[in-house]
Amino acid sequence: MKLTRVVGAVCLLAIVFTFLSCSDERPDAPVDQPGALPDDLLDHSHLEQRKISGRLLATGESFGNLGAIAWDRDGVIWIGDRSGDPFLHNVAPGQGDLIRSMGLNGEGPGDYRNVWDIFPIHSGGVWVHDNTLSRLTQQFARDSNPTGRIVDLPGSPRLLVVGPTGTGFVGWSVDTAARLTFMDSLGVVRARSEGPLLGADTVPLRQRMVATAQLKICGSPDGGRVAIAFASAGRIELRDAFGSMIGVADVPFPSAGDFGIDAEGNLIHKRVKRYYFACDASNDFLLAAFSGMDERMNPEGTAWRTTNLGWHLHAFDWDGRLVATWQTDIPVTRIAWDADGGKLYATEAETGSVYVFDIEVPRAEVR
Repeated sequence: MKLTRVVGAVCLLAIVFTFLSCSDERPDAPVDQPGALPDDLLDHSHLEQRKISGRLLATGESFGNLGAIAWDRDGVIWIGDRSGDPFLHNVAPGQGDLIRSMGLNGEGPGDYRNVWDIFPIHSGGVWVHDNTLSRLTQQFARDSNPTGRIVDLPGSPRLLVVGPTGTGFVGWSVDTAARLTFMDSLGVVRARSEGPLLGADTVPLRQRMVATAQLKICGSPDGGRVAIAFASAGRIELRDAFGSMIGVADVPFPSAGDFGIDAEGNLIHKRVKRYYFACDASNDFLLAAFSGMDERMNPEGTAWRTTNLGWHLHAFDWDGRLVATWQTDIPVTRIAWDADGGKLYATEAETGSVYVFDIEVPRAEVR
């Protein structure tokens, strides 16, 4: 009976991830006036945010269905292509010229089925998370051999979300409870801790899983801190290198997720709210992309239609203090932050094009 519940939970999460990946392809209609706030976006005026304008770096038509994006310390931008064959593209940060494409559809070394996320390696190159194959692949843009080590992720329970922390990784999984698993660069598990799970104990586990499954993990490059940013709640948890809770970031619009009673009297996760749907980090700060828009029904009224886009960026220090906010002139959906260079690379929600922003990095306070 216990095994049945676990298998059912994992299957449910797989369906959730598949739905979210597909629904990203159907964004809402563009806002008529660039830079203006959509009517159903939470008001940021009291935050005195700075407005920043993006410069077009590469068009989505050149690559396909763009997804994940990462800044490589070797000086290239990595873009995940959900249409596949190839799955990865390297772009020069200056003029957006294509350097190399790689990653065919398959299961061999350097092949992919579903590029879910990309994050940089401090010594150069990136790790690519394939959610379908449940593994990480080391890739290099400028080497003659672009594919390096492959790390198979733990299979029981399966890590559904993976993020970087120092030279290693941290993954989130759910079986009978939520867990965070910390691994070194070889994939060897070095610590496990109780993981994040939205909702009270009175809410059914499956509903809590659905609400939590859209989290994003961003770790500081030195490995000292990990942030858990939720897309279904206005909440960012801060944890240490072993998963212990340090605190909660002082987000401008806090919420705990939406749960309610359905027509049959069951306690359920009512709807997904797109809050912190993307993040990146330096040793001093966490940068998170924010949207306060609800998901809406499509014109036929038969399925949820995502608003996985945001016009705002919130920066926090690792003590959770809000230190800066920005409003972008285009809606962004994925971000990659070159903190040292003062650049933010982002995919634009409507066309999937890549833009670059000049972003003033806050100075770290002396502690």
